[in-house]
Amino acid sequence: MERGTRIIWAKAIFWSSSIVALGFILLKYATPDSEKLLKEMSPGVRRQVEENKELRMKEQEELMKIVKKTAASKDPIWKTGPIKSPWDPDYKRTTESSLVSKQKFEKMKASEEQKAKLAKLKNQQTLTEDIAKKDKATKSWFRFW
Repeated sequence: MERGTRIIWAKAIFWSSSIVALGFILLKYATPDSEKLLKEMSPGVRRQVEENKELRMKEQEELMKIVKKTAASKDPIWKTGPIKSPWDPDYKRTTESSLVSKQKFEKMKASEEQKAKLAKLKNQQTLTEDIAKKDKATKSWFRFW
C-alpha cells in the first residue's frame, strides 16, 4: 500500500472508533436506569406502574410460552398462537388485547395470598399446640416431685 492510503485508512479507523466510543459513552451516561426513571414519575403514575408490575410479568410469561410453542411448531407464526391477527376476517374488535385477564389475575393473586395466610395461621396453630403440650408435660413432671 501507498503511504497516503495507509493514512486514509488510519483516519477512517480512528474516526469510526471515536464515533462508536462516543455513542457508547452517551448511551451509558445519558440513559436513565429504571429506578431513576420511576423516581422521576408523578406519584399517581408511579403507583399505577407498581400495581401493574406483576400483571406485566405474568403477561411476559404467557408471551414466552406462546413464543416457545410457535418455535416448536412447523406451522407459520400466524397459525400457531392464540393471538389473533387484526387482518383476519374472523377477528373481532371486542376481543381482549392483553394475554392475561386483569380480573382473573387479581382473583388468582388474592387466592394465593389467602392460601399463604391460611398456611401461616396453620403453622402458628401447630407451634402453639406444641408449646402447650411441652408446657403441660413440664407441669405434670413438677407435680410428680
